[in-house]
Amino acid sequence: MAATTHDSADGLVNNAPIFAAFRGRHIALGVYEAEYLVRQVELTIDNFYVHLPLKMSSMGVDPLQELRVLRDSVKYSREDLTIYQRIRDILRRLRDRHTNFILPPPWHNATAFLPISMESCWIHNERVMVVTKSLGEFSEGGIVAGDVVTHWNGVPIGRFIEHFANQTLGANPFARIALAVRSITSRALAHDAWPLEDWVTLTFEKNGKAKSVAAPWRVYAPDLVGNVGNQFEMYSGNSTTVGWDSHLSEVNKTWNSMFSASGDVTDDEYIIPKYARKDSLDVDGSNVGYLRIFSFESEDPKKFVESVGNIVNSFDADVIIIDVRGNPGGNILCGEGLLQQISSERIEPAPCSFRNTEAIRRLCSSMPMFSMWNPSTEAAVDTGEVFSQGFPVSEDEYMREIPSLYGKKVGLIVDGLSYSTTDFLAAGFKDHNRGVIVGTDPMMGAGGANVWTHSLVVNFCRTAGMYEYGSLPYGASLNVAVRRSTGVNGSLGMPVENFGAKPHYWYKLTDKDLLHNNCSLIRYAAQRALQS
Repeated sequence: MAATTHDSADGLVNNAPIFAAFRGRHIALGVYEAEYLVRQVELTIDNFYVHLPLKMSSMGVDPLQELRVLRDSVKYSREDLTIYQRIRDILRRLRDRHTNFILPPPWHNATAFLPISMESCWIHNERVMVVTKSLGEFSEGGIVAGDVVTHWNGVPIGRFIEHFANQTLGANPFARIALAVRSITSRALAHDAWPLEDWVTLTFEKNGKAKSVAAPWRVYAPDLVGNVGNQFEMYSGNSTTVGWDSHLSEVNKTWNSMFSASGDVTDDEYIIPKYARKDSLDVDGSNVGYLRIFSFESEDPKKFVESVGNIVNSFDADVIIIDVRGNPGGNILCGEGLLQQISSERIEPAPCSFRNTEAIRRLCSSMPMFSMWNPSTEAAVDTGEVFSQGFPVSEDEYMREIPSLYGKKVGLIVDGLSYSTTDFLAAGFKDHNRGVIVGTDPMMGAGGANVWTHSLVVNFCRTAGMYEYGSLPYGASLNVAVRRSTGVNGSLGMPVENFGAKPHYWYKLTDKDLLHNNCSLIRYAAQRALQS
């Protein structure tokens, strides 16, 4: 069970290894292994990455040429971390949280962390960083919840976050800032830029005076604290219906282990894993039901959606607020199934398309599960179409089995971290005019795709007779966006990637929200939903 109390969290901090001692771990790559690794990434991006034309245009990058240059130069630099980090940097410039290179063991499930959580909010119309939890050296140094952090190693905290944001995968500036804030003290080593320093000195305001406290970076990894398992493994049963940000999922799990007091929503009738929270409150005389869903990761989407239905039905409410801030996604069937459940009419799931390549054509022609896409991929040579026809990942039979349980008013709360399956939910929510969307950032994460692991690509390619694709050495991994989603109704044909569903209202979080369970935010969202 993950540590959630203050005492057990302090124990986790005290028992965690110092990051400085972790830096020296490495695996020696030979010339052939390094060239093979880079070639596998190049093949996958060239033949399977659905957003390649969009990203080359919108981000002004050419990842294929960069990978060719890297492959040609590995003979001069075979130090494994250098090669891994160069691959990661090339893919980072795509600004796609679905498409990322994941370092192998010993880094694959390790997180460098500082024993403090900070979140951004607005005080007197100025964005600041407020402490929400502190442990270890920071707690002992007098930092408590509510303190405002002003500097990071002598750099103004706002300036540091802007710099760090450029190292994230966010598709838009708001998502990049949100990712930087979320991971500023929690760096998933398989994904993130590693801390340059061995310790950090934070300066904060205390009774009108500046005070500084330092703490070293430490390492949290399930293997190191007795919770064995690769947290990047995707769901075996629904591996072709995944839409998530594996990096944010890892960061969230570290946060939950150290700081979160939330647990599973349970009673005799339902259980939703992955940390959900529900509440009921009165807003201007109206009954409001509140449900926060932290993740759509589930191997059983039918049970997940049924569980949400039980929660919805348990509310005696005039309006329901569903909060999906910080939700990295998960199983697309969970997000679209939830949308169907809270809609009074049948919804149209998002169409998803492949990019037309020879590898995709061979895949669709040889595997029955992709037969719907086969006619358009076969015709691509003649039509010149960049993308195949679009068909939903959530099949008709699955969607028809989901009852529409709730026809009352609904509000959705999102932020710049809300991503992937959560984008499917929000885009469909807006395209079907289901209710109002309130954002604590002006834009969402804007990730519109179905993501596959490289191992899944390899398995499919071998089934289709393409044997040039092989496993990556030493347990390294690669996620790649393979099918893109587009809007329906008024957004028909518009890609969700890079754009997402723009919230109807932008709400600026206050320190009261951070320290008192988002009370003002929930009230604001309920008021907007009731007025809609």
